[in-house]
Amino acid sequence: MEGLPRHELLRRYLFHVLPADFMRIRHYGFLGSRYKQKNLDLIRRLLRAAPVIRKVKPAENYIEQMRRVTGKELDQCKVCKQGRMKFFTDIPRFRLLAPD
Repeated sequence: MEGLPRHELLRRYLFHVLPADFMRIRHYGFLGSRYKQKNLDLIRRLLRAAPVIRKVKPAENYIEQMRRVTGKELDQCKVCKQGRMKFFTDIPRFRLLAPD
């Protein structure tokens, strides 16, 4: 295996360093994130490709997410371990005022 001369290694490395006033652009063109879905739909239509059917999952609430991630049941009764607790209302917090 043959190594690179120092000057060639530095030259290749500096191809990846941008000048101070330049900004690296990661995604551009038809795959740019702002118009990606619209452009992909247009490309599929122009190519007469079958439309993609997107399955939208309903959003998880925090109880379902915690159950999926940790396996813990947040809404299970802590005493009997059988019933489910339901949210009714918030109890407003109050502040004790310092005496004058």
